[in-house]
Amino acid sequence: MILKILFVFLIIFPNTVSSICGENYVVKPGDSCWLISKDNQKSIEELKKLNPELNCESLWVGKKICLQPTCKKMYSTKEGDFCWKIYTENGLSETEFFLVNPGLKCETLQIGQRLCVGL
Repeated sequence: MILKILFVFLIIFPNTVSSICGENYVVKPGDSCWLISKDNQKSIEELKKLNPELNCESLWVGKKICLQPTCKKMYSTKEGDFCWKIYTENGLSETEFFLVNPGLKCETLQIGQRLCVGL
């Protein structure tokens, strides 16, 4: 469900993802998702979460791949926190929240877990 929302978001607001990306990688000749992930200490799964439109079968030279989202404000979770509460209290949409916290599983939040809440 989240990936569908992200895909629709990317189609409607294509510049938003690049605006929340703090570090981009530009694809060069001979690159592959495996090589990019290895060279940047990221798993392919992490790359795909940061770049929902990423198709490892057809990378093209010059494509920008987000390696690290921009985060201007961090939040440490407390007892009783849940994702909806955190992102709404910090003025983020659900889509923005998950883009800057790739791989986050709301059902397993831990007290003291650091999350990005400011773009």
